[in-house]
Amino acid sequence: MGETSSKIKVTAPSSAPIVVALIAGLLVIREGIGLFWTLNGLLIFYGIMEIIIAGILLIALNIVDFGVEPLKKLYTWWIILILGILVIMFEIFASNFSIIDAISSGMLLGGVLTVIAAVLEFMSAKEKMKPSQIVALFGVVYTVIEIIILFYFGGGQNIYHAIIGIIFIIILLLSMQKKVNLKVPYEWWVVLIIGFVLFSWILSGAGGTIILISFILMLLAY
Repeated sequence: MGETSSKIKVTAPSSAPIVVALIAGLLVIREGIGLFWTLNGLLIFYGIMEIIIAGILLIALNIVDFGVEPLKKLYTWWIILILGILVIMFEIFASNFSIIDAISSGMLLGGVLTVIAAVLEFMSAKEKMKPSQIVALFGVVYTVIEIIILFYFGGGQNIYHAIIGIIFIIILLLSMQKKVNLKVPYEWWVVLIIGFVLFSWILSGAGGTIILISFILMLLAY
């Protein structure tokens, strides 16, 4: 009897952009499914659209090779960028068309990570900065936005958390500077601690989550 071989092959993510995009796709699927529990027809529609986009994203990564040649051509930085923008659009729609609500609830995380993956893929040939550092800087920017929202909301606890956030992002930025003689080195364990603090204390924790993904990339030597 002849042997049959499957055309479907599964491979590990081969680059930092693919790792980030994989995490983004899984987060977008989680966000989409979460909208189903609202029992709101319009929000469920947004959730379905997010899941469809996430499915296209995961197929484009070629982690699962279906043996279909045209699918392999989907993975380009501009296609990933378009998918990320579409996800962000539906995330904002699902947050009552409010960017502040989308940021404060962490709803934008999946879309932002998809855009970050596109940026990493675009910059992959330049090699001026490690992908983990680029992701960490995105995490800092997102955390700064969350801190501004905390000050906007006001209240003693929010302001306290905002000040803690400012201190830790300053430490992270200084640790990345080689010219600054800071006793705190830019190493995986420092990024892990800072990411965990920001994840735990700053608004939705989305900025901290992005920094924790930077930590994962550091462990993978990206």
